[in-house]
Amino acid sequence: MRLHHLQGRANKGYTTFGSIWEKGEVTSLNFKLQDDKGISIPVQSRVMAWWPDKSIKWSAHTADASLLSD
Repeated sequence: MRLHHLQGRANKGYTTFGSIWEKGEVTSLNFKLQDDKGISIPVQSRVMAWWPDKSIKWSAHTADASLLSD
């Protein structure tokens, strides 16, 4: 997944985003967030929904927007 800075928005505060996953694709919350240079950015992740096989269906993530690349 690639995030981008929306035009006219301030690069401050926190941003929250989510993703839906195919059944069986993701089974744990070991997500990493990196800027354009490959530098790790702390991210808090949580499961919002599970598939019947216990894999993750939907995840939500929060990160410090000021650490994200423009």
